[in-house]
Amino acid sequence: MKPPSGTILNLDEKVYKTIEARRKRPIDKAFLYVYPDGLGLKRSWSGEVSNVSDLMAIGVNNKGYGKILGVVEGANEENSV
Repeated sequence: MKPPSGTILNLDEKVYKTIEARRKRPIDKAFLYVYPDGLGLKRSWSGEVSNVSDLMAIGVNNKGYGKILGVVEGANEENSV
């Protein structure tokens, strides 16, 4: 039996599919600026909650609009070597 569509498991699945699609799409435009940014989050993995960082690259076009070019989950100060 499949869990209801609003469950956290199904929402996580949808979010990760969207993130993966963004990671694989080509960058087809030039940007005046590209800068890295990060967002610290708490994530539950196998019942254990830990801090993670979502790292992203953001491009700014000649009109001043930003676009997220890529996102990846990475280490943070708590769990880096």
